[in-house]
Amino acid sequence: KFEDIPTDVKEWNKINESSIKIYPNPVQKGENIFFKLFLDKNTNVQIEIIDCFGRRIGNIFETYLETRENTLQYNFENNQISGVYWIKITINDKQIVKPIIIMN
Repeated sequence: KFEDIPTDVKEWNKINESSIKIYPNPVQKGENIFFKLFLDKNTNVQIEIIDCFGRRIGNIFETYLETRENTLQYNFENNQISGVYWIKITINDKQIVKPIIIMN
């Protein structure tokens, strides 16, 4: 007797990648980076920066945004060490993690 066995993983807690833009990437120290979020409902948004060891470096934004295209701006200070970091974006219970490169 044969049974149906699931062979895929459902991604129910993932944000649609096309709804988020991060630019420029790479970004120079002292330059602004922009986060463009296309939201389909009013929601809480948290954006964090994480180093290559998985340590939370800082909370860039924690705010409530309205339904529409939202653009947030952040300046990477000159004291930030150059390298590869991860931007973790949480919108309600969904998350996405994207790499960002900070250069001298």
